[in-house]
Amino acid sequence: MFKHNRNFFHSVLLSFIFILLTFTNCEAQAETATTKTLFLNNISLGVKGYYGSFITPRAKVEYIRDSYVTLAEISIQFQTVGTKSWQVTHRYPRWGLSFITGNSGSRQYIGRLNALYGFIDVPLLTSKIYKGSFLIGTGLGWVGKPYDLQTNSKNTIIGTRMNAFINLQLNNEFTISPRFHLVAGLGFMHLSNGGTSLPNLGLNIPILSAGLRYACSKPVVEKQKKHADFIKHTTLKVYTAIGIKQTPWIGSNHYLINTGQVEIARRFATNHAYGGGAVVFYNRTLRPSVSDNTSGNLSKWQVAAYGCYEHFFGRLSIPLQAGIYLYNNGKSSGFFQQFGFRVQCSKKISTVLLLKTDIGKADFIHAGIGYTIK
Repeated sequence: MFKHNRNFFHSVLLSFIFILLTFTNCEAQAETATTKTLFLNNISLGVKGYYGSFITPRAKVEYIRDSYVTLAEISIQFQTVGTKSWQVTHRYPRWGLSFITGNSGSRQYIGRLNALYGFIDVPLLTSKIYKGSFLIGTGLGWVGKPYDLQTNSKNTIIGTRMNAFINLQLNNEFTISPRFHLVAGLGFMHLSNGGTSLPNLGLNIPILSAGLRYACSKPVVEKQKKHADFIKHTTLKVYTAIGIKQTPWIGSNHYLINTGQVEIARRFATNHAYGGGAVVFYNRTLRPSVSDNTSGNLSKWQVAAYGCYEHFFGRLSIPLQAGIYLYNNGKSSGFFQQFGFRVQCSKKISTVLLLKTDIGKADFIHAGIGYTIK
């Protein structure tokens, strides 16, 4: 059993999300800008409004929702210029930083919702006056009124003030002048702490958006053909990570979970890789069942095999993993999934942040480091 200061670990794990997308993308972009002038010419500012209603995971918590979700957003965005292969193959996406604030949809029990997150906006369809794109964003989100046994015990959705925030959007952008662009879209927002502290049903918000983007000057993009210097290759990597989980009920202890992972993958294109691997979890939250004859320590081990796909945005990548337990004394299902972010810091060293789920139900978040063997 592992006891600790939960606020400290919340800060470490959730701040890591923000670092991955925001600071890593900033570094990658700084490498691609050929001059300071070129970089500044590709800045734009955006404002947006959101309107929606969060989904209550259980009928008995319907009373928490007392209004519609209404949010306002400001953002700064940077147009990639095409000096890196991943930018060309992704049709010159924009990346940036956004701040969201507004009504969570539960004024009485959850209060105000705020989020600061990094994002990348990847074009899907483009013409002279229209651009359809898919935005992926993640960072830190916080609410005004988290669960509190004494003052806010009816909020059984969000157990911590600070949480992980995810924003996925399908955007439609219409050019009305070289500098002004109308934006409208359909999206999905998620706010939770990944099981690090209970309660953690999470906020899931289908949402509509509309706004305006202003380009500070006409973007300068170096239109290029796809780089032909990519060579298909196979990589072998090992990872180690740690996570925190509170279980089985609100107010119970927090436990440390260790993860070890080995993965072999084939990078068959600039943006794509597929492969498989094996993962071992030492999960201190697991307990032997009454009919289990194994020792207490042995019952905490989980061993699994998985297949994976990984999508790359330069140094940043999004791994998707799905697998099956080969050994599992826990009560979770036979299948598990993991997804999140990786950052290739150097030729050999990478960082990783993953959310583990069992058939879509969040289990825990774990963060760690990886080493490329070959």
